[in-house]
Amino acid sequence: MSTPALHTLVDFFNATGLRYKAYDLGARIQLLAKDTFVGFESGLTPYPAPYLGKANLGLVLWREGDAQAPQIWFLRFALDEQGKLAPAERDSFLRQLLISVGENLDAASEGGKLKGVLDNNPYVWEPAEPLRAAFHAKLTHRLKLAPSAHYPDALHYLTQGPWDYWQALGLQGLADLVVRWQQTDVHKAFKASLGQLPDAVLANLAPLFEHEAIDAALTQCWIERLDSARKANQPGQATACLRAIASSEARGMVNAVIEQLLASPQLDAETLVTLATRHNQAISQPELTLPYLEQIAQLDTSAFNRIMAELLFNASLRPAWLAAFRDPHRSERLAQAIGALLGSNN
Repeated sequence: MSTPALHTLVDFFNATGLRYKAYDLGARIQLLAKDTFVGFESGLTPYPAPYLGKANLGLVLWREGDAQAPQIWFLRFALDEQGKLAPAERDSFLRQLLISVGENLDAASEGGKLKGVLDNNPYVWEPAEPLRAAFHAKLTHRLKLAPSAHYPDALHYLTQGPWDYWQALGLQGLADLVVRWQQTDVHKAFKASLGQLPDAVLANLAPLFEHEAIDAALTQCWIERLDSARKANQPGQATACLRAIASSEARGMVNAVIEQLLASPQLDAETLVTLATRHNQAISQPELTLPYLEQIAQLDTSAFNRIMAELLFNASLRPAWLAAFRDPHRSERLAQAIGALLGSNN
């Protein structure tokens, strides 16, 4: 079989008979529609969810009839100033991929294994442990596979305690619980326990929950825990709770919390960064852009510029922030911060 011309990853998958699903693994785990991924990879459309100036991808690959034994590729590509994939990035990766596959492309297309093709590849990245655990839990749950061996102990702990015996809990077991939050027994257990769990357990659960579109009942539990953390002057715990409700379907409740936070005299930098990375859609609403800008204007110039660079990098949100820059009600301090930012870009 002659080697076909391969210009994109999709070409490669088609040539080797691989099926695929593309996930965004930036601020939260999101399945990308195929036309979205194709448009991005072709360099035609901006990446829909850039994170720190990059596209963070998890590609799930399988062959027809073998969907329950997929391969997973974690790839990360830099984006240009428009949030698009630079063709040079894609072409460089493809060249390295084809060199790795070499003469095995024919074998791969006939069902051979693609082993080691991403070894020492600069576009490969390693997700942090909570993100990897959450992604693995989502895949196994979607494929209707059994949860990890840590799941029974995690469920037992959540339903019966005692709360002090959390050190032996496996992170994967917690991730398997979180992805099953809609199950009656798991939902009931979380509702009953979220207000009592030790801070260390909450800190592990929060980055797992941020990928789940939880309902109003669980959102309320996290909001109550957030309020308690703020009253106890525990900004780290409050930020963790804010992350946990990032994908909540109860948007009215979440937006009300964010509006209340932004009305505070001054928020800490960690909370403001969490809002920029996990709640960027919410704070880009017209009624919240100016309060958010006034908050970050109280940070130093470097922090203001870094946060705004992240927000402006998202093509779909950029118009809202540029409009807020011109708000006649902005403070003099904010006007100076905006002027410094725009001046630094010239």
